[in-house]
Amino acid sequence: MSIAKKVIDFNSFEQNIFRACCAAGCESIRAQLEEWDRELSASRDRSVYRHKGQRKTVLKTIMGEVEYERAVYEQKNEDGTKSFVYLLDQAIGKSGSGFMSGLLSAQIAEAACAGTYRHTAQSVSQMTGQTISHTAAWNVVQELGGRIDAQEQALAALADHSEGNGELEIKVLFEEQDGIWLHLQGKSRKEYGKSKEMKVAIAYDGAEKIGENRYRLTNKVAAANF
Repeated sequence: MSIAKKVIDFNSFEQNIFRACCAAGCESIRAQLEEWDRELSASRDRSVYRHKGQRKTVLKTIMGEVEYERAVYEQKNEDGTKSFVYLLDQAIGKSGSGFMSGLLSAQIAEAACAGTYRHTAQSVSQMTGQTISHTAAWNVVQELGGRIDAQEQALAALADHSEGNGELEIKVLFEEQDGIWLHLQGKSRKEYGKSKEMKVAIAYDGAEKIGENRYRLTNKVAAANF
């Protein structure tokens, strides 16, 4: 049978290549992480960090789960107690179990903006080498939202004391505010009812002409909150 007559399942071929590339990527990440760990071990202050062996952990990435080993160290605290630390975890910003890379978290958050958590989980699982549940997608979005909220609260506190760290200073600030009623799902629907109003606002310092009868707001910022 000639190749012209034979039916080629290119989709399956593409999926197999994708899985193979993801597996190779995970292996490369594992090798690099363990190499960094060896470098940290060699350069550490041995009078502070006492090597206590190797421990396994997992890092979730866009290519899949990466299992690797890193050294655990014992250190003495100021109050005389002892604690255990992973220098590699500190170096890459890893905290706790089930840690996800920044790229994977960003993809989950972006997908969640366009659909439900269940659809987000399906989309991310199909388009990356990582399989997640809708609960995991929800947890990531809540964690990111909490981090952003903490940053905004800190900035608001500085602004209340005229200690803002912005780079722009203007004479006139334009503001527009409105509300949008959103349909709620799950626990939120039971707690607040079928819908709840989300407050939205924008602020800008002027407008610039970008075409015939067309203008664009300058230095525009947007905010939304319940």
